[in-house]
Amino acid sequence: MNFPVIVDEYVALLTQHIEKENNVLFAMADAKLDTAKDNELFEAFEQLEKERIGPGKHEAFHALLNRLEHEYLE
Repeated sequence: MNFPVIVDEYVALLTQHIEKENNVLFAMADAKLDTAKDNELFEAFEQLEKERIGPGKHEAFHALLNRLEHEYLE
């Protein structure tokens, strides 16, 4: 098994997925949701995050990603 190739393919897949979310899915949601519903969903996701992964974990995951990015991509 050639891990560098698999990792590169996975990165490409995730990059395409994120691009589609950012440029298609989120634009569709913005067009369909009014501000009140958008705020309601935001608060629901915030509550879910607190209950499921714990306070501060989201920021900790971003810090870890940033550290790994600097460690492996520089």
